[in-house]
Amino acid sequence: MKGLKVADINKAAGLRLHRRGGEAPAKAGQQQPAALSKPGAAAAASKNKNKENAASAKPGNNSKAVRLPAVKAKPAVVDVPPAAAAVPATGNAADRCTESLKKKYSEVGDVDNESEDCRDCLLVSAYVKDIFTYLQQLEISAAAVRPDFLQSPSRLQITPRMRTILCDWLVQVHQRFTLLPESLYLTYHIIDAFMSSDAGASVKKSEFQLIGVSAMLLASKYEEIYPPNVADFVYITDQAFTAAEIRATEQRLLKQLNFFLGYPLPIHFLRRYSKVAAATPAVHEAAKYLAELARADYSAAHLPPSGLAAGAFCLARELLPSREGACGGSGWTDALEVFSGYSRQQLEPLVRQIAGLAVRAGDNAKYTAIRKKYSSSSGSMVSTWPELDGTGEALRSAAGLS
Repeated sequence: MKGLKVADINKAAGLRLHRRGGEAPAKAGQQQPAALSKPGAAAAASKNKNKENAASAKPGNNSKAVRLPAVKAKPAVVDVPPAAAAVPATGNAADRCTESLKKKYSEVGDVDNESEDCRDCLLVSAYVKDIFTYLQQLEISAAAVRPDFLQSPSRLQITPRMRTILCDWLVQVHQRFTLLPESLYLTYHIIDAFMSSDAGASVKKSEFQLIGVSAMLLASKYEEIYPPNVADFVYITDQAFTAAEIRATEQRLLKQLNFFLGYPLPIHFLRRYSKVAAATPAVHEAAKYLAELARADYSAAHLPPSGLAAGAFCLARELLPSREGACGGSGWTDALEVFSGYSRQQLEPLVRQIAGLAVRAGDNAKYTAIRKKYSSSSGSMVSTWPELDGTGEALRSAAGLS
């Protein structure tokens, strides 16, 4: 099989982004391309398991990319939930806070104590509330992405449109290597956190794709059992970069992030909300699609992962009341408000923004890697559902377009 052709998707922007020209998606049982036949990547393709607990579908297959027009949307403002505020560790204040939370959990039904998960010591259900409270604190304090980090006067080299192109290509690379959802979300965060730092101001157009593949290499090492090796990333870029360049950039990213890669991701919170609401695979998969659309968009890059996941999950529930097996009723229940820390009113601007992205993704979009990923049977074909394909009245109304 021929190697990747160098495809300059955006010559004017100066990016060197590459994809497989005319190659059909690899199916189970078919031989992988040369780069993926190497021990590290071959093992990744055959042994790497998806961690999705609430959804029954596997990640979508790779599809030929089409370009997505740049979205000029004002960043949504999501209030930090009360649960994310610092909680006193000792003293009477801590006791009162704990008792108050226990009372709220008992009022809405404590899903962690009432489910069979409490009998499985591996799921540590006794600590899950503390874990997610800590994650909400961490998303505020650790390596947060600044709003409009690519639009300051000193950052004219890399534009939001170039980021859209890179993210669209990385979705295809992520599918080609059959990586976990966590790896893609962490890749986005590494890129955005680095670019929003002072070091990101010096990144040139010719280096941006190198930053992207190095970030995905780092993310896969952190999340995967069998990550692709450096040679696989050299191959996937059609030798546009050497192994030495990727390793040097990997070190550069790690130093800037102070070697911290444990940032909370939207998929963590999305699984939590699906558990609390007893969501069906249909609702969970739809929320995954909406969350990926939002996280890949520049206007939502700075949002806290818990808020982004909450907005996507709320919208998915509100759009799918009539689908067979889907959750009906209100998109945001009292239980979800207590366990997430967000009210429906706080989520309104984000729900509207995500709905607008879903409408544009289905309306003759230019960059459609995510939409095509979820249009296959392995992605439950959620992007082709009338409720999510951009033509549905409910979706357009949620976006404020009707």
